[in-house]
Amino acid sequence: MRLLSADSKQVYQGLAVLTGADIPINFQQISNDHFPYPYFQNSNRTIELHGVSCVGGDKEWSMAHFQKLFKILWKTLDNKTALIVVGGTGLYHQQILKPAPTSAISPNQNLRKRLELKPLAQLQTNLKKSWAERWEKMNQSDRSNPRRLIRAIEIALAKLPLKAQNHYQPTKQIGLQLPLSVLREKIVERVDQRLEAGVMKEVQQFGLHHPDSNLQAKTALGYQEINQFLKGELALEELKTTWAISEFQYAKRQQTWWKKQVGIKWLHTKWRPTDCLLTSKKL
Repeated sequence: MRLLSADSKQVYQGLAVLTGADIPINFQQISNDHFPYPYFQNSNRTIELHGVSCVGGDKEWSMAHFQKLFKILWKTLDNKTALIVVGGTGLYHQQILKPAPTSAISPNQNLRKRLELKPLAQLQTNLKKSWAERWEKMNQSDRSNPRRLIRAIEIALAKLPLKAQNHYQPTKQIGLQLPLSVLREKIVERVDQRLEAGVMKEVQQFGLHHPDSNLQAKTALGYQEINQFLKGELALEELKTTWAISEFQYAKRQQTWWKKQVGIKWLHTKWRPTDCLLTSKKL
């Protein structure tokens, strides 16, 4: 069996505790020529874990990278092996079911370097002019996110025909659902567990090895709050509260997104909150 994490932050090496990667202690990291990224394998060699702690902290990760990894895992399946895509963001799951045509547009590093120097207001104006339709569909969070604005401008300026791509049909989609009150309690509990597991030291070490404040990895939930605590700008209880609120708000947004999707079998569970499984098996 192969497990593939659909989490956009668990991919970063050095942030396993912060992102809740939860790599089992009996799994060892493996690198071989068949896969573009290292992965983890359990001691009896029957389970592989992909998409976790597989890229450097200063690297970029996007839906296009995730889609590429999924395609490789899918193509190398045999009839006895199941591929399960678990957790993460709904958009990554959507990339499997119905890939966005824009994923074929490669990053334009020269353009990005120029745009990264621009203030937020200028990026917003640029996108309004270059791709007004995309701007209108953005929520307030996206409109205030320089990285997403730059990607949208990049796509708008690529001027490539956006054609529908082939998509994969999984055998089953399973969603795990919790009441919001239980979800909130579990998130608070998870924050405490990560603090006990040494997330403070992890974030501190990551910052020392990767001083660039604009890294994508540093947008992981909890990173900025922990950094504020380490600088003496937040008390411990304030850190716990603000981090838990950020996690809960994100979880609610994900729940809202998933409720709009069709073809999912929802199960009520006391297991980890907001995780949604997409099970694919090559027949």
